[in-house]
Amino acid sequence: MKKSFVVAFAAIAIGSVAFAAETYGTKKSDGSSFANSGVTRTSKSLVGKYDESMTPENSVVVFFITGGNEVLEFKQINPDFDVDTQRWEYYHETTPWVFFKPVHPGSRYMLTKMTGAESVGNYRYVWDMDFKPNQQVLVLDIPKEPGVYCFGQFWGSDVAKSAQRGEPYKLPKVDQFRWGKKWYGQKFYKKALSQFKKRYEGTPWVDAYIEKMNTVKEEPLEETPAEAAPAEAEKK
Repeated sequence: MKKSFVVAFAAIAIGSVAFAAETYGTKKSDGSSFANSGVTRTSKSLVGKYDESMTPENSVVVFFITGGNEVLEFKQINPDFDVDTQRWEYYHETTPWVFFKPVHPGSRYMLTKMTGAESVGNYRYVWDMDFKPNQQVLVLDIPKEPGVYCFGQFWGSDVAKSAQRGEPYKLPKVDQFRWGKKWYGQKFYKKALSQFKKRYEGTPWVDAYIEKMNTVKEEPLEETPAEAAPAEAEKK
């Protein structure tokens, strides 16, 4: 198993940022050199070729948003289904939204590779990790009902820290994605709509996604304890 998670201090402290940058070449976490290159792609080249017999009526498309990661690779580990790999590269997609090709309902995908970097204050976190099947640090259990599903958001550094502790990482629910001071499910879906269209435009999946989006309630969900705390303090 290959597993490394490096914390580099800012260059002003011990000069290790330059070393980290050299170690990981020109791949920068913002991907700006590629994102601003003016390169455009059609939806099919973004999603990649897939079996068009897999439709919203008999299969599943999942998507989520990630932060700090540059490469993600998931492999199907449910023995009831064929082996399959879903791979995402930031420098190909130029967006943190991750979209799977259609997969079989009830299948199971485990994170097997993750590389990336994140700068927080005077620290730079760099990770390059490969995971074996028995680790199952991050697993996506594909719903048994066909359709479109969003698995929320995760930061690569959080998953890397969980892996170092030998603990599985639990994905937050999509309804708990934070927008401003409240938690809005539908705003998350609306934010993803343009990205979804780029990948599945001209296929039945676009209508399936919009139908899914329209079922999400517009009003804010229950506040989190952290947000509710100030109101409780005022009452006292």
